[in-house]
Amino acid sequence: MEKEYITPTKNNPVFIVINTYEGYIVNDYCMYKDWQIKTDNCHTVGETTEITLHGAMGKLFEHIQDNTDKESAKYAIEMIDGTVDRFGDVVHKTVYKITMKEAKKFKII
Repeated sequence: MEKEYITPTKNNPVFIVINTYEGYIVNDYCMYKDWQIKTDNCHTVGETTEITLHGAMGKLFEHIQDNTDKESAKYAIEMIDGTVDRFGDVVHKTVYKITMKEAKKFKII
């Protein structure tokens, strides 16, 4: 049985939350289908944190609140909309960034 994937498009992108300090994708509370993009040169798959920016921000803030001990952590939300560069690599567009210091300043934690 072949695995089902989400295929991100400009009208239906996917979002991933990344701890850029430790280098992992945040998927604490929900695991959506993995995304995939197929081109003539490449077949790329990856994890999906959320399918909306609003949902990704919620998952990020929940993760920050549950991991207050990670004082050096930095996070980014990246959007994948099916765009590839001239080499066939998937383009990740950073749409939001926050550090733990900023999270404290904005009273997220």
